[in-house]
Amino acid sequence: MSLEAGGGKPCRPNPATTLLVSLVSLVKLQTGEFSWNSHEQGVVLASFYYGHAVTQLVTGCLSLRRLSARCLLLCGSMLTCVITLLTPVMTLFGDVIALVVARVVAGVGQVSRLYCSK
Repeated sequence: MSLEAGGGKPCRPNPATTLLVSLVSLVKLQTGEFSWNSHEQGVVLASFYYGHAVTQLVTGCLSLRRLSARCLLLCGSMLTCVITLLTPVMTLFGDVIALVVARVVAGVGQVSRLYCSK
């Protein structure tokens, strides 16, 4: 944590922004191991939000009716954690398609944080 300039209050970075910045730096390496064109880069960057948008309604209904917030948050966080840990391996063996699938599944797991934080 860093301190803000004027108030001295701790300033926490936004995890979504941190993730986006790291993904942008990952896909901008045109001369490295992954030579992806701009269309593939755009799909990779948007894939997290595809999974996030598709499952919002389902997760909202589950959080209201069937599952406790603790269970929903635990399952979503574990799913995101496992997929994030497997992302480099999946990308090496499956290239862009595997990375897109991993980011969509991570987006599905992150929806639970939306409904459990209130």
